[in-house]
Amino acid sequence: MFYLNEVRFLGRAVKAAELKNVGESKVAVFRLVSNRRIKKRDGEYEEKATFVDVECWNQRAEYSSLYIKKGTPVLVRGQIEMDEWESKEGQKRSKLKIYASEVQSEKPRADNPPSNGNSDKETVGATVSDGNINSDDLPF
Repeated sequence: MFYLNEVRFLGRAVKAAELKNVGESKVAVFRLVSNRRIKKRDGEYEEKATFVDVECWNQRAEYSSLYIKKGTPVLVRGQIEMDEWESKEGQKRSKLKIYASEVQSEKPRADNPPSNGNSDKETVGATVSDGNINSDDLPF
């Protein structure tokens, strides 16, 4: 039997990516939102927002913490995972998240360069995929 678990999600960051150290590794977590228009029975349209949490590790985590700020358009490719836990009250909780294998973000504006001291504006906004940084055309 063949199984496929791959998702692509394009949205805007709800807030800046948070970078944490986990042993010798680094992890970044952030939330994206994407809106879609739904036509109601009366012919009017309404906006629906879909929120998704994203988790990425190591080089992708470092990249995300530098370039993903509130409102940044981000394209993520990865696998959907189910997080399950028990609340303090003993209730079972769960949520879907994307475990990112590729993260792309829009280039920061020239008036808002990244805080890592890199002054070369052409290299910001690269794609980080499985540990490699590639300067590709972005879909934004």
